[in-house]
Amino acid sequence: MRERTKRTRWVVFSVMLMVALLVPLTAFAGNLDSPGAPSSGSGMPTLQGIYEQLDTGTTAPISPTFQGPSSGPTAGSGKSLTDIKSKLPVADNTNGAAEADVHAGKTFWGLRTDGTWGPKTGKLYGGYTCNGTLSSLGRWCDNGDGTIRDMTTGQVWLKNYCDNPHIGVCSTPGPSFWYCTSNWILNMQNGTCSLSDGSALGAWRFPTNSEYQVIMGGTEAITISTPGPFNFPSLAPSSRFWTIELDEMNFMMGAYMCLVEIPEAPPGYSGISPMCMYSVNASNSSNNNYYRMAIRRY
Repeated sequence: MRERTKRTRWVVFSVMLMVALLVPLTAFAGNLDSPGAPSSGSGMPTLQGIYEQLDTGTTAPISPTFQGPSSGPTAGSGKSLTDIKSKLPVADNTNGAAEADVHAGKTFWGLRTDGTWGPKTGKLYGGYTCNGTLSSLGRWCDNGDGTIRDMTTGQVWLKNYCDNPHIGVCSTPGPSFWYCTSNWILNMQNGTCSLSDGSALGAWRFPTNSEYQVIMGGTEAITISTPGPFNFPSLAPSSRFWTIELDEMNFMMGAYMCLVEIPEAPPGYSGISPMCMYSVNASNSSNNNYYRMAIRRY
């Protein structure tokens, strides 16, 4: 009798111990109910789909829901990881194209391992290479040194409208008369007007009438309301700019300089004319306060 009682107590103790151990484990396990079928969007591309995208460019489809195999595996029923690896791009640091080799706006896969691997966009436009930041349509290259290159002509323009600190009393911001303007361009060099391009004195000049008209036409034309990469001051409508050209029609009457009026809004200028758009007597400082831009000679 004692033996039976002892055995009963041991069984009860064992059961209580198991319950004590299982209760916290169940709590840690969380809800043990079935999670249900896979939800929408949980599917993945197949190895066959990935292989075909690498091989032909056809986008690998992704099923909106989980799709199990319709039948058991058979010989040649899909692609292996080895098959997929055979279609991966191979590094080529000798003949692999660089951004400077591909036309601006064109995309390609860089094969070089010098930090240019992967999807890239070309920076070659009209035979000129942009080593800075290219505009959205590829017309303008911000060189990052205070200059802008017109990729259609190769000409390098001053990016920032500024007043040269080396011209003394003529350094007041805003439009200027001819005396200050001529001194401004003569003193233009690296370190002035936010330039870090290494240019020396004499490297800059004023644009011609036709050069102004080129940037006012074509793709990404420059206007007062759409200055593109140029940092213009707050310009009033019909603002006029100095050019390097003399007005030959009024030459006998004095030093008349040609002026250009940049349009207020696109589409900008639609044609090129060698004639002065406007002119002003440069010797009269009371009526010739105009704005200025500059082009690199070399």
